[in-house]
Formats: sequence, C-alpha cells, structure tokens
Amino acid sequence: MSLFFVSLSESTYAKKEDNIRVLLIGDSTTKGSAPNKVHPERAQLPEMITILTNAKLKTKRIETFRRCHGGETAESIFSLGRYKKEMTPYLDKGLDYIFIRYGINDWYQCKDIDKEFPANLTKLTKRLQKDFPNAQLILCTITPFLIDGESERMNAHIMHVAYQCGNLPVLDIYTPFRKEMQNHGNNAYWIRMANLEDIPAVYHEWIKPYTFTDTYKGKTHSTVIVDDNSLDPFFSYLPGWVNHHPNSAGYGIIANCIVNYLLTQLKE
Repeated sequence: MSLFFVSLSESTYAKKEDNIRVLLIGDSTTKGSAPNKVHPERAQLPEMITILTNAKLKTKRIETFRRCHGGETAESIFSLGRYKKEMTPYLDKGLDYIFIRYGINDWYQCKDIDKEFPANLTKLTKRLQKDFPNAQLILCTITPFLIDGESERMNAHIMHVAYQCGNLPVLDIYTPFRKEMQNHGNNAYWIRMANLEDIPAVYHEWIKPYTFTDTYKGKTHSTVIVDDNSLDPFFSYLPGWVNHHPNSAGYGIIANCIVNYLLTQLKE
C-alpha cells in the first residue's frame, strides 16, 4: 500500500494575538533521547521545527512542545497515567496543532494488532478531540522501524483511524524517511549503540566521549552511543550496533515533514 501526505483541511485555529502552539506526542522516536544525550547543545526535534518554520514565516511565529515517553503506546498513555500527567497542563495553553505518533511499541505489545491498535489509537484521538476542541489533530505515520511489511501495516491502521475520527489529516513521515534511506543507505539515519562491556577494553579509554553512565535501581550501566556512522569501522560487528532510533539527521527528516505541513497551513 502506498502512503502519501494527506491534508484534508486548513487550520482555522491559529491565533493572531500570540504564538501558534504546536505539541508533539508519541513514543521514543518522538522523544529523541539519544541525540539529546549525545549532543544536548544541538537543536532537538522541537527546536528544529520552531527554527525552520519561523525562518520561513513573515509575521506569524510558532513554538513547539514535546510530551512523549520511550516505550509508549496508544494504550499505555492511559493505563500508566501519563495522559493525565502529561496532557492536563496543556488544557489551558491554547494549542493549535497536535501531532500524534504511535504504532511501533504497539506492534510489539498488542496481542491482536489489527484489533487492539486501531481501537487504542481511536480512543486516544477521540479523547484529544474532546479535550482540545480548538486544536487541529494530525496523525503521523511511523518511521521505517519494523520488519518488512509491518511498518506499512501499522501505517494503514493509522490512516484508517484518521478517516474514522473525522477525516483528520495524516502526515506521512514513513515515505520521505524511507526515500532518504534508499538514497543514502539503510543505516544512515539511525543511532549506534552498544553496552560498554561488549566492547574490548582496549577501546574503553578512547571511546570515553561516547560513553554514558546511568544508575537504575542501584545498578550502574554504561552505554556507548554514537549519533552517526563514524565508529562503524570499529564496532559494526557488534549485534544491535545499528539501533533503529533516529539520529540527529533522521530527526531532521521528521522535522522537515512537520515544517512543510505547517507552512502549507500558515500561509502568509
């Protein structure tokens, strides 16, 4: 099934008196933990969107927020109480656009994907419609994360839910991301990651700039994280070295997809 950019209606909710507010919600591929950890000095996804959009606008200005969680699904956002915690503070913020991206973790966690995922995403979408009636909701397709055919399967569900929830716009991230992978290599837009203990000790001093240590439940764990392919000649043999979460360049693709959508709406 070929996927495409769908824009069914222009937003009528952009406020003239202040900034246009954009909220991103989703899973780890929206959160971008690795690029933020490796290069905190760089513009992250929300900043990319804000900077790129405002550079093209003459009078209007946007501000972008992000509320997401690694491992999140369209069901766990409710069952783990994160909807109330993360979304309630925005009820009085006057949001104009909400970009919704789930599906990857749902594929792993749903027992009956074709039944549960559409139902859970529909529940979330309708709740957002109720709580944020003045915001334009945009469902987003997922990145090419899953095995062959399964990303397309989940994207088909996303498009169907958008249709069922009132012909909502669908922003296709999958197709341009996949195209860039075909142009520049399947691994060009993913981070690299490995446990420090899996890397020979002779390299440990050298890779200190790429090593990050966290403590969880009293245990310390060190991870090597690289935002590009610069260490592939040394460690590409490690299982799972290429981790299918976007690197900074990958988030640049996602950011531009969102920016292009916003610019079609915020015509000046």
